[in-house]
Amino acid sequence: VISSPVNASNGKISGVELGAIYFPKGLPSPLDGLGFQGSVTRLTSSQNVPTANNAGEIVSELEAPFFGVSKLSWNATLAYEKGPVGARLSYVRRAGFLAAN
Repeated sequence: VISSPVNASNGKISGVELGAIYFPKGLPSPLDGLGFQGSVTRLTSSQNVPTANNAGEIVSELEAPFFGVSKLSWNATLAYEKGPVGARLSYVRRAGFLAAN
């Protein structure tokens, strides 16, 4: 008996990402280098995953989201840029995702 892995067949992924950068003007020193960066991403995905019987024969396909792809993710960064000094503090978050079928 010879067997080999089978890739999922066709699939689609689409989405939108929005981002913003804001460094307010007119802040008093030393806050005049403070800023914010952030983005949010929304994705939809689908793929056909082959399902097999105990003998390893493909018997059907199951529609499922892409493995490891979150529907929603976002990040926020507090930034400071003034003269030779630059620093960033970031936070990233993503929604749950399908790890296996």
